Amino acid sequence: MKTVQVVKVPAGEAPEWVRESWVGCVFRAEGPVDTKGRNILTGSGPVLGSFYRVDWDEAVGALDAHGQHDAAEWWRFVPPQLPFLLFQAEECEETTPDSLLIASKNSSIV
Repeated sequence: MKTVQVVKVPAGEAPEWVRESWVGCVFRAEGPVDTKGRNILTGSGPVLGSFYRVDWDEAVGALDAHGQHDAAEWWRFVPPQLPFLLFQAEECEETTPDSLLIASKNSSIV
């Protein structure tokens, strides 16, 4: 398991303001793995690429930890088709596990 931070606005079907909210979020992820991804709302695709796989609840929790509560609520109302989300490898940077602790501490200050 690796720790990654989203550094670019992810592609996808979610509204732009929701996708922008991911930038700066830190979470544990598997990968990157070469696989087929699908758009979360319509299931369209597949999109071939290299992705990090993130547990759905952990990803939404990272939005809350990053202070992006409205975006986290948006994702809570999207019925998960799978128990995980995929982020393209070029949208993320690997970081240290300490980044998770820093993100968690910063969210309690807000």
